[in-house]
Amino acid sequence: MNVLYVDDEIIARKSMKVIIPWEEHGWTLMETAKDGIEALDFMRINRPDVVISDVKMPIMDGLQMAQIAMEYYPEMKFIFLSGYEDFAYAKEALRLNAVDYLVKPVSPEALIAVLEKTEKLYLRDERINRVVTESFPALRRSYVQSFMDKNFADADDNFFSSLELFLDNGYAATGFVEIDGELTPRIRGKLRTIPDMLALAHPGSFFMLMDTDQLFFIYTASGTATETEFAEKLQSLEDEMTILFQSVTSLKPVYYRGAAVKSLSDISISYRSAVSKRSSRLEDAMYRIRHYVDENYPDAGLSLTGIADRFGINHCYLTSLFKEKFGINLYDYLINVRMEKAGELLRETNLRSYEISDKVGYSNSQYFSLSFKKHFGCTATEYRLKYRKTE
Repeated sequence: MNVLYVDDEIIARKSMKVIIPWEEHGWTLMETAKDGIEALDFMRINRPDVVISDVKMPIMDGLQMAQIAMEYYPEMKFIFLSGYEDFAYAKEALRLNAVDYLVKPVSPEALIAVLEKTEKLYLRDERINRVVTESFPALRRSYVQSFMDKNFADADDNFFSSLELFLDNGYAATGFVEIDGELTPRIRGKLRTIPDMLALAHPGSFFMLMDTDQLFFIYTASGTATETEFAEKLQSLEDEMTILFQSVTSLKPVYYRGAAVKSLSDISISYRSAVSKRSSRLEDAMYRIRHYVDENYPDAGLSLTGIADRFGINHCYLTSLFKEKFGINLYDYLINVRMEKAGELLRETNLRSYEISDKVGYSNSQYFSLSFKKHFGCTATEYRLKYRKTE
């Protein structure tokens, strides 16, 4: 378990390195940061599992830092320390889902106890994620995945028999189901029960949770005379799945249906069409998300999780898709847009740095200054002077 400690007092930062026997507990104190801005900069590159932070700090306090961090790293756990037994601070810490709020001075024993509790939560979440992603036996997942990688072109009677798939005088189709929104570890744990429920209700069909928010299915309807009748049955299946998903989460499932085929040997045709529909929608979504960022960068509340929720894509999945499409992760793209606009305002207006900070979506002008210097390699004042000298 990797830990970041944040405190503006140098003595507190130095003592934190020695008062806790980190290695003895199997923990690592990765870094100590002097304020929220420095901590956010460290998190962006190093992704600690746990952040222990003082509440009252200059420039950006611990609660403000956590609010920003949790928008981008919702799995990160926070422990707050404060010299003030203030109910308002404690209430805000609870709203941010902090593991604990401790009043200084904190004994090493008390902090170790909280770290042990945090480690249990961390390991629980990690275990849940592992169970979800491995909800089907690894061999079976690997077996099906290998056929998916080849668009089911090599699927034969042995493959269909192994999955208990059968089709007699009817139609079949493949499809994907994705959850339209963000999932908690608890909900992900419940989702793993859905494929078995569907398989029990629809013998001859196959359902598999591919990852934390995507279900793959091959649906068969023997004895179905027409494609229209099959489409109605497929719609009924989707209605059934919607009810099941919404019994676990209020979030909306999104469906990508493949073409209907009359033989399991043609399932590759259905699979390719389902993948094409899904890819087309996701590619379109990436362009719409990029445009949304280009238009809404001045909003200080714009965040990775907020964008993901708006477009109905899991935030981790969104980061991966965006980088795959544009070669840059979404968070860095947002920063780049804000920085380039800030540079334009410095070149073309007489606005002061704090005014530009507000116009490009930074509620904290010091954090803006740090981001600007990292992006351009100089301060905003130096940038403006350098530009005007070249005119």
